[in-house]
Amino acid sequence: MKKITLLLVTLFSTMGIWAMKTNLVVGSQITSAAGIVDGGKYVVRVKAGSYITEDGSRYAAPLAQNTVTEKAIFTFHANGDTWNIKCEATGKYWGALTGSATTGTFAPASEAANWTFTFDGNNIVFTSGGYHINRSSEVMHGWNTTIALQIYIVEEVNIVTAIDDFSNNKAYYVTTAERGAWFVADGGNAITSTTKAGVASSMSDNKQQFAFLTYGTTGIYHLYSISEGKFVSKSGSYTTLTSELGNNVTLLSTTNANYPFVVALNDGENQMGVSNGYNPAVITFWNDLADGGNQVQIREVDDFDPSVPMAILEAAYSTTVTVKYEVYDGEDLVESLNVVQDKNSEVNVPAALRKNTWIFDYTPSGTIGETDCTIKVVRTCKQSGVILSSDLSNNKAYILTTERGSLGSNSTQMVSTYGTSYTAGNFAIINYEDNYYLYSVADSKFVGNPVTVDNVANQPALTDDLSQVTPLTIEVITQRLYFLGMGNNGINVSNYQSGIVVNSWTTRDGGNQYIIREAADFDPTAALTALENYFHPSFADLTALNAALENLNEKTIGDKLGQYHETAEGAVAAARQAAGQFDETTPVSEQAAVDAATDALNNAVAINMPTAGQYLLIKGSSNTAYIGNGNASNGKYSRTSNADEAIVYFDGTTLRNISTGKYFAVSKDSWNWSETKEGAQTVVFSSLQTGKYTIQCGNIYLYDDDNSVDRGQSLPATTHTQYPRYTSWVLETAELSAANMKITAAQWGTFWAPFAVEIPEGVKAYTGEMRDGWIKMTEVEDVIPARTGVVVTSEEPVEADLVPAVSDTEAIKSCYTGNTTGAIMNIAQGAYLLQKQEEQVGWYKVTGEGFTLAPNRCYLAVGTVTEAKAESRTFIGFEPVDGDATGISTIASQAATKADGK
Repeated sequence: MKKITLLLVTLFSTMGIWAMKTNLVVGSQITSAAGIVDGGKYVVRVKAGSYITEDGSRYAAPLAQNTVTEKAIFTFHANGDTWNIKCEATGKYWGALTGSATTGTFAPASEAANWTFTFDGNNIVFTSGGYHINRSSEVMHGWNTTIALQIYIVEEVNIVTAIDDFSNNKAYYVTTAERGAWFVADGGNAITSTTKAGVASSMSDNKQQFAFLTYGTTGIYHLYSISEGKFVSKSGSYTTLTSELGNNVTLLSTTNANYPFVVALNDGENQMGVSNGYNPAVITFWNDLADGGNQVQIREVDDFDPSVPMAILEAAYSTTVTVKYEVYDGEDLVESLNVVQDKNSEVNVPAALRKNTWIFDYTPSGTIGETDCTIKVVRTCKQSGVILSSDLSNNKAYILTTERGSLGSNSTQMVSTYGTSYTAGNFAIINYEDNYYLYSVADSKFVGNPVTVDNVANQPALTDDLSQVTPLTIEVITQRLYFLGMGNNGINVSNYQSGIVVNSWTTRDGGNQYIIREAADFDPTAALTALENYFHPSFADLTALNAALENLNEKTIGDKLGQYHETAEGAVAAARQAAGQFDETTPVSEQAAVDAATDALNNAVAINMPTAGQYLLIKGSSNTAYIGNGNASNGKYSRTSNADEAIVYFDGTTLRNISTGKYFAVSKDSWNWSETKEGAQTVVFSSLQTGKYTIQCGNIYLYDDDNSVDRGQSLPATTHTQYPRYTSWVLETAELSAANMKITAAQWGTFWAPFAVEIPEGVKAYTGEMRDGWIKMTEVEDVIPARTGVVVTSEEPVEADLVPAVSDTEAIKSCYTGNTTGAIMNIAQGAYLLQKQEEQVGWYKVTGEGFTLAPNRCYLAVGTVTEAKAESRTFIGFEPVDGDATGISTIASQAATKADGK
């Protein structure tokens, strides 16, 4: 049965002429008592187009009525086995029926009468007070017999009243005032109506659902069948469904507020209408806007995913495609770029990809059509001998070329061949101790830091003084193309100063993108010797200090050289500095000064910058105490004279105290240095050129003011020179021994180590094996195997130094650097912890949070206990071992307590 729209419109916005509004509409017919729900809204029809309506003091069903007003909508309320019926518009109830055609009444009342009803086929009989509803003319009254009545549900729907209400993401139901709703029929190839198809109107039937789709800002709509996944097109005088893009849809306006649209295909040439007399196709095209078959109401019914049809619209309406250009160097993809171009346009490799055309040719392949595509561009090198940076050799000289010319020299500075008569020069790229140094072959000089020549600044000079030379940075821009830097800037060929090369440019432009070509063989001996003599001067160099040392006191020499420096280079620098700063009144002979300097060097304490894998002791320069482990109450650092408590492990980036297993860290909010189990921070050491070091996390320095070492300072570099006692630290090498670890047996306990250890005297060790919810103990003889958890027992408490079973210092170190021991561990819930509770020793299940395990201890992991009987227990005991009392068999039902594991 088709749905009939109410004239009554409720809950709609009055803002604007067309806006989405919520309407109450007559829905499907109720044909059984089960279809009526408590509180539901319904209308009662006497015959087609005639509805029972409250009319002042009576109920009537006008003979000529063809619409439903708000006073024709009633709510049904269950009252036991009967019903109360109420008009929501007036708040009055159906009163009880009385009498006959002339004297009987059926009128609104403030008190509800009780009604019963029964179904006779699709008709319903209403009864109250022993009478049935009947009609005389158009007035409803009580009677001994009944007339045919039908009941319909009233539904609330969203009706589209403006074009802007349409969404590509929604499905819609389209219905007419007289001839049913749109419906896909004829084998899914055309649109008919529910009336002609002989099916009920239903907004939930996807064959009665359509999408109105538009692309971008075109404003052009297309009609799409949800059930068939096809577009609607015009075929002669009828509709047809097609997988291709359908005809345009035009929405014309009518004067009927309840049926505001007429839908047309082909830009309004003709309108889609439900025919009332033509077969086989019911939807035809008509040009009468007032016709009841082509005025439609469009209701929003469901969400819709438009991705499939929208792809078809995009292909049809978009005039451009996305072209992905990919540049290849042989088989290697160098880079790519997406470009939006017109369909069927010419291939044009973007300038952003055609880099360094002075080096490379770029050859594209492929064409641009109607769809997105990829164009492969092959890059080939015009220059020969281009190399990879890994191929550089100290035994070769090279030509260095940019698109603005090659590098050369004029005996005092670097120049270029750009716009001048200079010729390209050969340059060696010397690798010394993992640093590169640029060397002019023609001049036998290094390329040094920039200077000002002829009022032109930043020109790299040629020099023999290595103190004026900065190592060369070689960075890969793309394969075969490099950035050559000195310091923070690049060696750049200027395009506005002919012949001048500057290094004050950081942008990778055409003046500092180099190819490096092999030019000739080269003997690097002289360059390497100069570098060796500069960075590692011999003791013989001290003889050159005689004149400067003549007025130095011997003790001053000893202090300056012996305490603060570990290399000859450092000693030379300190002696030179001291010579200019001190004027002792007691001179020494030239030879005595040289001897004193030599002795000081021979006796110097060699403390190098810390390296990864070292164990260190750290103490302040103004006191003799070491930085110890954290204070138990606040976790901050303290001082200690006990070296065992102060040993730290440096892994190259972090410091960890091996006594507690915790890391050095700093709170940037409070500048407090403290210990942390997790979240270790990077620690940076910097030399003060005095044999002492600053220690910092981020910009916070470890600060020692003789009172505490638990706070930091953000200090400028000059402060470290002016007040070194507060920020400088002395480092000592720490030696690990087995005595740094203990094995403890307090009658019952557990033990684990990453290497095999001897069992101390008075201690017994047992391994355990699960047996149906119990643990079978087996004694271990002499040696506890590496990485093996054991139970240890003793008659009296024992604490002994741990002795490795083999001489393996690396194994000892692993105990402090590994992740399993040497640090407190959390115990997962469900694991079992060895404890003694109420004189009962056994494995107690961890059931809460806050359990920890001390270093070199072990516990029974959750996955180990898999037997069915053990899974539900909070306690696992021991079996007797050969009748020995070391086995305990009594079972207790208890959980582990929050205490450190033994």
